[in-house]
Amino acid sequence: MVNAIFKKIILLVLLPAVAPNQAFALSVGSNTVFSRQPIVTFPAAGTDNTMLGFAAFESGFRLQSSTTTCTYNDFYPIGGTVDMRGGRLYLSKDLVFNKSLNLTSSGSFFGSQYALEFDPAVTDLTLSPSLTFDNMPIVLNTNTLIHGPWQFRGECKISGRGRRLTLRGNSSIVVRQEGSLILEDMVITGLKANNLRCLNDSAYIELRNCTLILDRLFTFSQGSLIFDCDVRITGSNTFAYTTGLSSTINSQATLFIDQGTTFSCASRRRERTLLSFTDESSLLYLNGCTLYSTRTGLQLATGIVAFDNQVTITSEARNANEAISLKSSAKYLMLGGANVNVFGIVTFDA
Repeated sequence: MVNAIFKKIILLVLLPAVAPNQAFALSVGSNTVFSRQPIVTFPAAGTDNTMLGFAAFESGFRLQSSTTTCTYNDFYPIGGTVDMRGGRLYLSKDLVFNKSLNLTSSGSFFGSQYALEFDPAVTDLTLSPSLTFDNMPIVLNTNTLIHGPWQFRGECKISGRGRRLTLRGNSSIVVRQEGSLILEDMVITGLKANNLRCLNDSAYIELRNCTLILDRLFTFSQGSLIFDCDVRITGSNTFAYTTGLSSTINSQATLFIDQGTTFSCASRRRERTLLSFTDESSLLYLNGCTLYSTRTGLQLATGIVAFDNQVTITSEARNANEAISLKSSAKYLMLGGANVNVFGIVTFDA
């Protein structure tokens, strides 16, 4: 009897101490041996849930609840059903979602600048709840539809690789406080209301080699924009720029306002320099469009302003201080066939 008790005491002493949360953590896969995994559910209690090296999650995975976290430290793409349930996935390597992807619930992805890439076969992200992306680039390899809100924190980028990104229904792209988002090499369709926006003035969006197609009246009311390389705004609708901050046309960049489109400036802070030109190579190309300003006014001070086809300039100004002001420090090009109609007060100032 004494010997049995003594053996139990020795066994208890030899067992390692395990923290309560760590006891429920789930690590799936191996850094040395390949394995093909069935769908896996990672528990909420685990603080060290991990997808390891050579595990192929071809059937997907689930996070148990909104408090669940998991780290992707794997070499293989993920396909099948991805059920985030409001939880968080942290990337320690670049992640590819393959052609069988089926996103079924909302969740957050934390990239630490590791990339999330969608297979060319992933064309329709039918998710209606929101997805949040934190400090990560996203790569699209085909024309893609999104149906729910995408939110971005930290420094993020979406690379379209020349493809089309369509915002359907109540979908939106939102940049959170102090965040930035680069939209690169893509055509963005379905723009209306404010479904591409910054949450406040501490955030900004950079458009780089993009075409924006307006479905209806579109309003940009907070934060600022950077136009880089070639950016085209098109569609027989209005782009209403109502933020109180100036946006910038970069050096060697062109902001092209297309035929039938109205670019309306209505700063909520009575800021007249709503369009800033980095230097004399920054170009605003007005092609058969309307440039409109409320009584807050608009001042074009540097860079190049080109007029092509029939351009309408309209100002609601009551006096010169509220006018559209074309400064002599900028250059103005009248291209072949250009015809400019002016309504309201427009001044040419030294």
